[in-house]
Amino acid sequence: MLSTKEMVEDGLGRFNVAPTQSVPAVVTNDDGERELRLLRWGLVPKWAKDLKVGYKMINAKAETITEKKTYAPLKLFSFAALWTRSRVGDELVESATMLITKANAVAARVLNRMPVILPGPEEEEV
Repeated sequence: MLSTKEMVEDGLGRFNVAPTQSVPAVVTNDDGERELRLLRWGLVPKWAKDLKVGYKMINAKAETITEKKTYAPLKLFSFAALWTRSRVGDELVESATMLITKANAVAARVLNRMPVILPGPEEEEV
């Protein structure tokens, strides 16, 4: 297992992240404690038979996540995202998708959508 320092260096040592690469995330573990993990960017749901499904699930629209069964059991973090642990064949994969929403006035100058940003620790508990 990588140390926290190695995970941060591996996950933050670049200015751009492509789908399927590892991203650092603080998650709540099975004991209810927060910990740093590297997650694969591109959600691989428990029902997936192939890792390629993650390419289609790099973002999830905040406005429709309550309508999608795939996202129902998943958890949020500071940039709002959902993550899960899946087994694809013999491989255990921890993966994530970022929630996106309509861009605010600042981001709209560049893109029409942006990540959902959680304003504080209370919202992280969802």
